[in-house]
Amino acid sequence: MPQQVLAVVSVLGKDQKGVVAQFATYLAERGVNIEDIEQRVVRGFFLMDMLVDLKELTCDLSELITGLLTLGKKIDMEVRVHLHNERREKKIALLVSKEPHCFQRLIGDLRDGKLHGKIVSVLANHPDLESMARDAGLPFAWHAAKDNV
Repeated sequence: MPQQVLAVVSVLGKDQKGVVAQFATYLAERGVNIEDIEQRVVRGFFLMDMLVDLKELTCDLSELITGLLTLGKKIDMEVRVHLHNERREKKIALLVSKEPHCFQRLIGDLRDGKLHGKIVSVLANHPDLESMARDAGLPFAWHAAKDNV
């Protein structure tokens, strides 16, 4: 059985009849399964989030997204699509100075798996935290700011 390819489709706009049906029909016609759906009306605005599985998609992904945006525009709704399984590891550059407390916390968060990315560089305007970066296995570079001279 193929692995799920999840996305979140969010719809927002002035409340009107038939919005759920139009989006559900559009998705079903293209092989997209709605795994979960949440909808509500707040002060006359309709909000809907759908968790969808794209593994059996019968058209090109860009065609699907363009079609969702076009459908939204046609009925005056804002549509956003967030691909869930397409998370690429973020590359993080940290800017530090002399004070270690924030840097220590980030190193701890990295060690505990709380940062969703890879620290690729620690850049500083002082050499003070170089040993801390080295101990954490992080690349470190510094360049004195003009005011530091």
